[in-house]
Amino acid sequence: MTEHAPAAGPVFGAQFWDERYRSAQRVWSGNPNPQLVAEVAGRPPGRALDVGCGEGADAIWLAGQGWTVVAADISGVALERAADHAQDKDPAAAARITWRQVDLLAQPPEPDSFDLVSAQFMQLPPEARARLFTSLAAAVRNGGLLLVVGHHPSDLGTGVPRPQLPEVFYGPEEIAGLLGKSWTIQVCEARPRPARTADGNDVTVHDTILLATRSAVGSAPETSAGSPSADRIERIKCCLNGQRAAAEHEAVPLAPAEVAQAAAAAAAAGAEAVHVHPRDGKGMESLAASDVGATVLAIRQACPGLPIGVTTGLWVARGDPAARQRAVAAWAELEPAARPDFASINVGEPGCAELADALRGAGIGVEAGVWSTDDAQALAAGVPGGGVLRIMVEVLGTPAASACARADEILAVLDAAALDAPRLLHGADETCWPLVEHAGRLGIATRIGLEDITTGPDGEQVADNAELVTRALRVWEAARS
Repeated sequence: MTEHAPAAGPVFGAQFWDERYRSAQRVWSGNPNPQLVAEVAGRPPGRALDVGCGEGADAIWLAGQGWTVVAADISGVALERAADHAQDKDPAAAARITWRQVDLLAQPPEPDSFDLVSAQFMQLPPEARARLFTSLAAAVRNGGLLLVVGHHPSDLGTGVPRPQLPEVFYGPEEIAGLLGKSWTIQVCEARPRPARTADGNDVTVHDTILLATRSAVGSAPETSAGSPSADRIERIKCCLNGQRAAAEHEAVPLAPAEVAQAAAAAAAAGAEAVHVHPRDGKGMESLAASDVGATVLAIRQACPGLPIGVTTGLWVARGDPAARQRAVAAWAELEPAARPDFASINVGEPGCAELADALRGAGIGVEAGVWSTDDAQALAAGVPGGGVLRIMVEVLGTPAASACARADEILAVLDAAALDAPRLLHGADETCWPLVEHAGRLGIATRIGLEDITTGPDGEQVADNAELVTRALRVWEAARS
């Protein structure tokens, strides 16, 4: 049985684990984890990812059941031992296992690639845990299984050997909360099993068990470096700056510190997420990893838990899809806290499918921007591919009087295609306030901010993003009632 729990401190790298495995001829029991056997035995085999495979017992058992296994661990020493053990125990099974040395926090697994992803006793602090499990969920194919097993917080009082780090223990509800509407929860429980303390006393411990099936094409698992609820905007998101220059309104935030301050005020006013266009040192829009990371990290520090989204607008890359692709691909190298939770892509722009793949590969959610019925039809036809976190219906360049009708036309195409990802409706400039109200009538989320409008519903001046959020919520709620 393998338990990936550090002896001290919440996160350790390859050197720590290599030394741990060198310290003994065998660290774990050599038996597969019992909850893996209980939940997977008898299921039709496919392609499996064994996360933190250690000395290989789970991978060998899965391969013996007919699965093709990618067994991943951060420790090269563990992987060498596991490969030798597999060859000695079952050469036929060993031939079905690929051993992969990788830090999955830094290099998430390929999205939509596995029929089973199993993570047994991965002991990580909350932020790293959310990021890892979110990326693991994204790696599951439609119809596939996600199995997460961990130590329940109640184990801390049992006297069994456990790391004395309460933050690395978690309940099944936490993991279930990371999954979007495309998931069916099969098991979500703290399952008892017998254990023995260091003094030889028999006790009962509890394993956190989360087993879920990815069941729908239209949605994707939630993604979050700092927030487990990036797809659950019920009322309003704040778009902090967009393409606007400081000269257009004195409160347009550009530098990371300004953006962070604006985000905190908007969240205090009721914004459930923020969207930002990062800027470089000259105040120009930028997709460079350094600029994106600095802006996201500043917001993260000012607003822990607030979902953060960024633009991928082609205009920022001066109309060059290849340059944009290279810039966004570099986001995968950012520290987890500096990566956005989601990014908006415009379905009508060239290269959006490849862009979406790069985002998912970095564990960043994809928010699909739909500007027209043609865009909606493209989304229904599978562009940009895979699932999306949210569909953002954007009615731009239309007279205010026809904005709501235009929105309804786009929404009708989405309805006809039975796309079930969450939706958000918004406009800009003259269509902004009519669509905030219309979103309230329809009971779907909206957005507001200095990117979309610099005045109130009646053309009056507003102080900043926070005031726009406050006013928009009043309009949305009044329409809702």
